[in-house]
Amino acid sequence: MSGIFILFYGVAILIILGGGVLVYWWVGRHNRLLGVLAGLFSAATLVLIWPIPIHAGFTFLGAIMIDELRDELARVETVHEAHKDQRFIQGLEARFAGVVEYGHVVELAGSWSTVTLPIGDVAWLDKHSGLIWSTPLVLTTEAPLAALEAGKTLCREQAPVGYWALPTEAERYQFWRAAGRQHLPHKVAPAMGYMVDEAMGMELPSVSLPPVSSGNNRTRGAIQLMLRCVARGPVAPARGYIRSDIPLSEWNRYQLAKVVGQE
Repeated sequence: MSGIFILFYGVAILIILGGGVLVYWWVGRHNRLLGVLAGLFSAATLVLIWPIPIHAGFTFLGAIMIDELRDELARVETVHEAHKDQRFIQGLEARFAGVVEYGHVVELAGSWSTVTLPIGDVAWLDKHSGLIWSTPLVLTTEAPLAALEAGKTLCREQAPVGYWALPTEAERYQFWRAAGRQHLPHKVAPAMGYMVDEAMGMELPSVSLPPVSSGNNRTRGAIQLMLRCVARGPVAPARGYIRSDIPLSEWNRYQLAKVVGQE
C-alpha cells in the first residue's frame, strides 16, 4: 500500500513540475520573467486542484485550505464579538461611580424603604432589586425620543455626582415589579429610560408619554417628562439591570401593563 502511495505522489510531482515547466517554456519564449511567473502560478494551481486520496474518496488541497481559512475567520469573529460584548458591558458598568452609601432606613410598604443619603437628600430603596430611586425630576422636551442624552445628563449630574443614572428599561421593570408608583410619594413612575440590546450593542430610548388630557404637562408643544434616576445599592449588579436579567414571561407581562397604562 505504501508503494502505491509513493508511486501516486511521484506521478503527481512529475505532472505538476512538468506542467509548470511546459507553461514556462511556452510563455518564456516571449518574456522570460513572465514565463517564470506563469510557470510558478500553473504549478501552484495544479497543487491546489490535484486530488488527494482520503477515506472512501478524494479531496483537494485547495478545498482543505479554504475550510481552514473559514474556520480561522470564524474563530477570529468569535473572539472579536466576545471582546465587543465585554467592552459593551464595561460601558454599562461605567454608568455608576459605585454603590451609594445611605443611612436612616425607614421601612415602607412592600419591598420599599426610605433612605437618607450622606448629602441629606431622601431616596427610596427597593430591597428586592437593590436599586435606589430618586425623587421625580422634570425634563422638558419637544422631542422625547431624541432626549435620551439630555435625560442621562440630568441624572448623572444629580448629587452625589456620577452615582445616579437614567434607568434602563429593565430597571424600569424593577420599579414596576415593586409597585413603586403605588407605594412611593408623588405616585410617579420613571417616564424615561432606554432599552439595552446586548446582542446588537445598542441603546434605544424608551419613553412613556403623559396623557393628552393632562394639559398641565404641555407648554407650547413641549412635554414635561417626570424622570426618576436610579443608583446602586449594595446588592445591585455593577452594570445595573438589562433585558437578559428578566424572565421572558415577566417581561411580556410588563410590556402588556405599559400598553394598558398600568406601568
